[in-house]
Amino acid sequence: MPDRPLPDLDPLRAASGLALQNGTVLLHTQRNWHGKGLSWLLFDPVGEVRCEKSVIRRSGHLPTPARAATGLGTQLDQLRGLMHPENAAEDFPLFAGFLGYEAASAELATRHAVDPPFQLPDAWLGCYDAALAFADGVVPRLHLRTPAVDDGARQRDLVEQLHEAASRPARPHDGAHKLRLPDPDWHGQAVRRIQEHLRAGETYQVNLTGFASAESVADPFEHFLRHSSQNPVAFASFLRIDGRSISSHSPERLLRIRGNQADTAPVKGTLPFTSDSATRLRESEKNRAEHLMIVDLCRNDLGRRAVSSSVRVAGLMEALQVRGIDHMVSRIQAEVRPHARGALLDSMFPGGSITGAPKQRTMQIIREVELSGRGPYTGSIGYFTGRGDMDFNIAIRTAVWQDDQVHFGCGGGIVIDSDAGEELAEARLKARSFFESFGVELPG
Repeated sequence: MPDRPLPDLDPLRAASGLALQNGTVLLHTQRNWHGKGLSWLLFDPVGEVRCEKSVIRRSGHLPTPARAATGLGTQLDQLRGLMHPENAAEDFPLFAGFLGYEAASAELATRHAVDPPFQLPDAWLGCYDAALAFADGVVPRLHLRTPAVDDGARQRDLVEQLHEAASRPARPHDGAHKLRLPDPDWHGQAVRRIQEHLRAGETYQVNLTGFASAESVADPFEHFLRHSSQNPVAFASFLRIDGRSISSHSPERLLRIRGNQADTAPVKGTLPFTSDSATRLRESEKNRAEHLMIVDLCRNDLGRRAVSSSVRVAGLMEALQVRGIDHMVSRIQAEVRPHARGALLDSMFPGGSITGAPKQRTMQIIREVELSGRGPYTGSIGYFTGRGDMDFNIAIRTAVWQDDQVHFGCGGGIVIDSDAGEELAEARLKARSFFESFGVELPG
């Protein structure tokens, strides 16, 4: 069935109308950064894959492998290979959703004794038979996989859902109060404990995070649109899963695969934006050391499952500005081994920039010092296409909305010479733009 152009459709209003419908996923590109161009709206999934406490379950119209693979990425790629083999050239999402931090492989021991302050599976990905593609200046197009019996009914139903959703009125987006930031006493103790591990030589850098939370009657998607307009990024996303909403305003890519080429783009190093902050960031020995350490970790993670001799740094410590904050980003590329796409995602996940190095021991320390699990925050949001390509972000600048509460993850990398007060200020800086887009000021 040919793609269906929808010139009269406002995709973001359609997304707003679908935002309270479980299984809705919006992957929204607002910056065309190194090949990141189209946005995707997915809804009404035909199946799902979810992971809860290391148990992976499938439901809906999904095949059953003769022998299921172990890693989540590998299993998704296995399912993809069993579906629609005649449509292997399709270049739009087949699976889309999130991998929570706790969905990492069992040997990394990510599971915290205390659950995050919300209820979500460790990972959830919907399986979709259609996807709406859109971008500025481009007519939205509905892509549909041809069903076994094709009478056009499925396409008509999806188009009707989109237009009906786009006609729904916007909901209120203001309203947040009783802001609760990460506790300074806990944070200071955690930094000191991490530095004991650093002095013992067990780790070189630990990413310490917590949640800033508030009560809110704001509509999660309308807030997502408002914050996105103030803070455009390449990897924004919104998901509705199990009656909870996830909004992410991430500037960071975990892994993209196109054909036989893979790339990752770790972000590390932070300064408040000034006229010379980008220069000062590059000249900061502390920030340079942190960044180069993570680049080496990502090169190693890529090389474990890619063609090791093909790994190269395509861009080193480039400037990246995100609303009032300057960062450094590097781009690392490699050639994908045959039949290793899902395994490469498993190898890269979770991203080194939000763990530290070395990864396994550092994640054990994170479990020891943080107050709870992380959930989607610092996990990954993205998609697999029918032909096996993928694009996943690192879910930083990410919030979970449950009932009348919103929980926003924030943190930063701790090294031997980190100052606890400065690190707490950096975490608050990252939370500031999110909560100020409610129209409220951060206390203190």
